[in-house]
Amino acid sequence: MPAVNWTLMIASCLLVVAFGDSTGLAAAYGVAVSTSMLMTTLLLGVVMARLWRWPAPLVVSVVGVLLAIDLAFLAGNSAKVPQGGWVPLVVGAAVSLLMLTWKQGRVILADRLAEGQVPIRELLERVHRDVPLRVPGVGVYMSGRPYVAPAALLHNLAHNKVLHERVLVLAVRTESLPRVERRRLRECVELGEGVFQGVLHYGFMQSPNAPRDIADVRLLGERLGDADVTYFLGRETVLPRSGKRMALWREQLFAFMTRNAQPATAFFRLPPSQVIEIGTQVEI
Repeated sequence: MPAVNWTLMIASCLLVVAFGDSTGLAAAYGVAVSTSMLMTTLLLGVVMARLWRWPAPLVVSVVGVLLAIDLAFLAGNSAKVPQGGWVPLVVGAAVSLLMLTWKQGRVILADRLAEGQVPIRELLERVHRDVPLRVPGVGVYMSGRPYVAPAALLHNLAHNKVLHERVLVLAVRTESLPRVERRRLRECVELGEGVFQGVLHYGFMQSPNAPRDIADVRLLGERLGDADVTYFLGRETVLPRSGKRMALWREQLFAFMTRNAQPATAFFRLPPSQVIEIGTQVEI
């Protein structure tokens, strides 16, 4: 949020300097407000139908009245588009393109990664048959899905052929609530062979802090806050080559956004000196 606020402030200052007078700013403001009112009405209709379960005739009646008012305002401001009203339209289209590209790209990337995923139970059977070298300490592997072996764990076993004495596969889930009580932040299940599955639950307005919220978890009697912990992260390098499920230029845009996204180390507030990243190249 601080970065977003700074971006908005800088963009506002640039707009004031670029327009030079209040006429263009007023035109941009009018189009932005009327368009925002229209989108709010449409979203209200979705909430009425899907969340509140209102009858369809009632939803159509309420939304229809509001849309008539909003469309009248939008039509009145349409003449201001050449005078500066095009600015919010262009900005809105650009942001929508970025958000839709990111969302679709993440779905494609998740599908590609799912092709090589292995359930943790199956991995434990392999570990039991072919025992790797066990080293002291705790290895915490960040995972996108509970009870699925993360790619970093698979690559570590395949190439380094070592495993910590205690392993915590840690998944983070964001709930549809703004905040989650602290007692729901921890969930840990022993799977065998010194491997545990943990799940952290957060509200969408909470910032994850994995080291803090697993510090009191005990693995085989030892508190994680007192243990020698190493965090393993998978880092995917997106290779835009196919262009099948998304246009090639959008794949390239998604790859650029992925390279410049906030690193997982900062997102989960992991201590950099205790993090090992294992990279994977993924074609989409």
